[in-house]
Amino acid sequence: MVTLNTGQLETALAFGFLPVGLALAKATSRASEGVPDFVKEEFGGQFDLDSITIVGERTAPDVEKILTLEPDLILTNKRVDEAILKKLEAIAPVVLTNGGGENWKEDLRIMGEALGKEEVAASMLKEYEDKAADFAKKNSAHPTVSLLRNKGDEYVMHGNRSLAGIVARDCGFHRPASQDFEDEQHKAVSPENLDVLEADYMFYGFTKAGQALEESTFWKDLNVVKDGNAHAVDVEPWYLNASVVAANRVMADMQKPIG
Repeated sequence: MVTLNTGQLETALAFGFLPVGLALAKATSRASEGVPDFVKEEFGGQFDLDSITIVGERTAPDVEKILTLEPDLILTNKRVDEAILKKLEAIAPVVLTNGGGENWKEDLRIMGEALGKEEVAASMLKEYEDKAADFAKKNSAHPTVSLLRNKGDEYVMHGNRSLAGIVARDCGFHRPASQDFEDEQHKAVSPENLDVLEADYMFYGFTKAGQALEESTFWKDLNVVKDGNAHAVDVEPWYLNASVVAANRVMADMQKPIG
């Protein structure tokens, strides 16, 4: 199979399948040039991840390269360009997930059904939800949490519909007013307006292009930074890959400063 969109690679691996091809997030957003590090950490001991062929970016997969891999199944999502979808359907059967961080739980179910792993998918989701519920009980003070990443040289804060936003809610966190939105996954924030990020905790994922912000006065003046409660995280599971594997990684990272 070939996996072309968010979360599909690690979900397939969690089900026991090694894809032959993988499409990557946009170069301006991702932290790796191949299989993300968190996926290597989780599955590198079980699978030969170096055997996976990169087939371009998610929004513009290399159809000719996919054809040469002779996949028996192609996984993409409903946001795929219609012209590309027709080309993919001429190669192999196509399964469409919904895509987006807000749909990760439903997309887990869809993939489980498509790959004959419905019970495994249900068990994985229940395990996540049980852990999140336990964490929420310990996190009863409901501290606020800010979620930030860069897209090239721009910065965005993630709202309630992102994967990290959903995990935060499931784990008992509240959100600062600036990020308590449902209409989109993320909204832009300028370095001059970083005060809207003030919260009890902040988890930020920066690629090299975004790290300069940490040296700015705007950043250093934030109370959440001065108090030592701003935590750098891996942008790939937190903000670029929507799956139960990523959600578990995000939850584990959130637990570390809480204790």
